[in-house]
Amino acid sequence: MIIGNLECMVMYTGEPIFNDCMKGIKNQSVKASRTSIVKDFFPLNESINERHRRMEKEISIKVDADMILYPDCFKILFEQLKIAGEKYWGISAMVLDPFLGEIGGVHIQRSQYLKNVRVPNVIGCDRWLAEQMKDKGYLYKEVPIVVGVHKSDWSLEAIFKRQVRVGQKHAYFGSAKYEDIVGRIKKKWDTGDQRAYLALVGYHFGLLISTKEEKGKDFMQDEWERISRLIDKGIIPISGEKV
Repeated sequence: MIIGNLECMVMYTGEPIFNDCMKGIKNQSVKASRTSIVKDFFPLNESINERHRRMEKEISIKVDADMILYPDCFKILFEQLKIAGEKYWGISAMVLDPFLGEIGGVHIQRSQYLKNVRVPNVIGCDRWLAEQMKDKGYLYKEVPIVVGVHKSDWSLEAIFKRQVRVGQKHAYFGSAKYEDIVGRIKKKWDTGDQRAYLALVGYHFGLLISTKEEKGKDFMQDEWERISRLIDKGIIPISGEKV
């Protein structure tokens, strides 16, 4: 079944599983009437703004290209937004990540609230957007339903850089959401996964640095090279990708 007022926007920046992501969208039990690929816009806020500019349908689903969706994902999101009612500008559901477990993932939103919104270059663009909508009296919620899997890069470099961003967001927003992420990392550490140590190094570094989004994929590259040398010397005790 195709829903005429539903569109899907895929946020793509070179993810290697892009084709699998698109297959997941094609195989949905409830299909969007149009799909658009927002490709290679940097920094992050510009990709979000481009998506807003392209909105044509009443309801828009945002999918990152490192996700593979279960067949009923769109159906579940569409039903949840309908149940929530007009006061909700958006809903998100969970995806299963191999490192962090269940995390926030796929978003469905009412386009009328977003078409003319331009997100500034700040860390945590989605959270900034949610706060702006809340100030206007519109609500957002995350439903605890897993609708896909997250197949992102969890190399040591990616772990460090991603958790730097978590630290930045925590310092900027002060939300308990980020405390939960740190708690998940601790659980990984408790299982003997040494990557968790590096994740905490990145997180604490992120607490101390700029809260602006960075440009392109070279984010924190110089810092990562320094960290990598410390790992090679055994100063940061990581042996391989995972123990």
